[in-house]
Amino acid sequence: MVLPKPLTKKQRRKVVITAWRQVEEFIRDWQKSPYELEKERDVQVELVSRIKAALKKHKMDTYWANFRKYIMKGDERGQVYSRVCCEPRLYYKDKKNTRNVCRPDIVIWDNLRNPTSPAKDLHKLGKNYHMLWICEIKYRPPWKSDDEERKSSWDLDKMKRLLKQRDIEYACWLHINFKRTTSGNGCKKIKLEGGRLRRYDIKLPPVRQ
Repeated sequence: MVLPKPLTKKQRRKVVITAWRQVEEFIRDWQKSPYELEKERDVQVELVSRIKAALKKHKMDTYWANFRKYIMKGDERGQVYSRVCCEPRLYYKDKKNTRNVCRPDIVIWDNLRNPTSPAKDLHKLGKNYHMLWICEIKYRPPWKSDDEERKSSWDLDKMKRLLKQRDIEYACWLHINFKRTTSGNGCKKIKLEGGRLRRYDIKLPPVRQ
């Protein structure tokens, strides 16, 4: 087994660019065929699959660690983990400086600063592994109620706090609203937090006569 090496500065940048590219390709494909995905979890699975496949082409989809405390016999050389994962436990501080837990829909891990220190050890200190990119997804098909706005803004606030903590490099807020716009292409992109956070508000494009 060939163990993956830490990403170089150039590769780290390429990982982020790849994630943005996959989000925007997904948006275009969803607008062409929106009924294929029924639930938010379906969007999450689809996007994770695309990102993993794109990173794998460049051998940037995994990282090496050696968590001897939590491994099976025979794995003492170290273990290979996916750089892309779903809903890991993260910590952030709210307005009152109180420690809270969140679970972003998609996370891309950076190089581990200490490849022998498991996440559980960091969590005891209220700390996180460093992340290159995270994504929160909000999917509102016609059969879903409109009572999600408060939770959506709350998720956006959590990402801003993680950015301020310098735990993540970039963040994506993908809000897909199953409605049809009357003009434009249905995709509104806003850059926040100095460009480190991209907010995508997506609708279906107008019907072409």
